[in-house]
Amino acid sequence: MAAPAPPPPPHPPAPPDPGPRRGQAYPSTPSTPSAPSAPSAPSGISGHILSGASADQSSGNFSWSHNGDRLDINYRGEFEFTDDDLDIKRMSPGGRLRISDGGWFRGKSVEFSADASGTISRRYWTGSSERPFDPEGRQWLSLTLPRFIRQTGIGAKARVARILKNGGASAVLAEIGKIEGSWAKRVYFTELIKTGSLDQGMLTRVLEQAGREVDSDYELASLLIGSGEQLISSDASRKAYFDAARTIESDYEMRRVYAAALKRGPVNAAILSSMLDASRGIESDYEQAELLVQIVKQQPIDGARAQFFTALGTIDSSYERSRVLQSLLRRGDLSQDSLVDVLRATRAMNSGYEASQVLQATARSYTISGPARDLYVETAERLGEYEQSQALAALVRSEKRR
Repeated sequence: MAAPAPPPPPHPPAPPDPGPRRGQAYPSTPSTPSAPSAPSAPSGISGHILSGASADQSSGNFSWSHNGDRLDINYRGEFEFTDDDLDIKRMSPGGRLRISDGGWFRGKSVEFSADASGTISRRYWTGSSERPFDPEGRQWLSLTLPRFIRQTGIGAKARVARILKNGGASAVLAEIGKIEGSWAKRVYFTELIKTGSLDQGMLTRVLEQAGREVDSDYELASLLIGSGEQLISSDASRKAYFDAARTIESDYEMRRVYAAALKRGPVNAAILSSMLDASRGIESDYEQAELLVQIVKQQPIDGARAQFFTALGTIDSSYERSRVLQSLLRRGDLSQDSLVDVLRATRAMNSGYEASQVLQATARSYTISGPARDLYVETAERLGEYEQSQALAALVRSEKRR
């Protein structure tokens, strides 16, 4: 009987996975949150409805509703309103405008149409039954047309100019107060600011009213971004500007406002200090870190150093705080006082790994002496054994290079 074949030699065991070195366990880098998409302007308005009597041929549909009220509009061609906003003064040949408060077969409707010579005819319906335009239709139109004009933002530039000429900026603000939607409010505020006729006191009033009345974070942010150059030109309007920005609940939109101001180039210390103070309202660590990194890359922080590190102190995430501090250290021009602030911010971090990374970055880029060196060593000694050894070794190498 044949002897059994010897069993195959066992495979040598795979070496154990050493895993992360002690103290070096590190969570994956958080993914960048996607920016929310901007809401589009009401259908049939942006780029289609004319402004005063100078717009190109246009056509479209528009529906608006608010608290149970509704307007449906269908239009074609150019048209211009009377100065009291109660009727149509001019229409292009073949033009048509129909306004209804409950759909085309319910509620009430008025239709304006122009023949080949531009002569305007007016018709009025209640439900599907045509009724005399005078006086029934005209009375209904006197209540409906001003609302239609306000809510659509149609002819806003011409209306703002007319109201401003007749009653001043206060009259324009009163008119904006009657508008029920954030989109149209933003259009009117923008046109008022663009006139360039407002003094600093009136600009402050504009910003205060916008902060109260523009409910949409996106629309308020768009107003502040679009008009920022005029609105942050003085101490009074600058305070109102950042007060309005503080009413924005979306961290993304708030950061977008501040980032837009920075994109115009370095700002002075007063503006930067105001911006940093206001930015403390940003609750998202990521958005706050993005703003601070942008500031670091674009301009010196010496004139607003205290405000910068106060804003940095609102960031709880060790990763995001480390990201800001390492970006700051890469500038290579920090004073010893600034290094002390960096090390204090590092000492407050919860992650030993991230704290060690900041310490090593400090040692690589700077000569550390005096109070800064004492604080460096104190911070390193609070870390785990591995992170501490790495940080202190970096300090020794730095001192040998002197």
